[in-house]
Amino acid sequence: MYGITVGEHPEFQIPSLGYRGTPLGIDIHKVVETGVVPVMDAGLPGKGGGQIGAGVLRAPLACFTEAARAYGERYGPSR
Repeated sequence: MYGITVGEHPEFQIPSLGYRGTPLGIDIHKVVETGVVPVMDAGLPGKGGGQIGAGVLRAPLACFTEAARAYGERYGPSR
């Protein structure tokens, strides 16, 4: 996650990583450049309420390539 984020949180630190801050701010351009997609810990809500499932997953790279394309169209080249 450190390779695809823009910084580290100054207060939320990970002791087993030498008190390095948690990764903060996913950069769509870094994701597209590296091909590394973020890991998500997600819950699945039920139609009538409550949680019906949970798991760890990765978003498809296409989500980030489309976001980077749309960003470029609106704001111009990123770098």
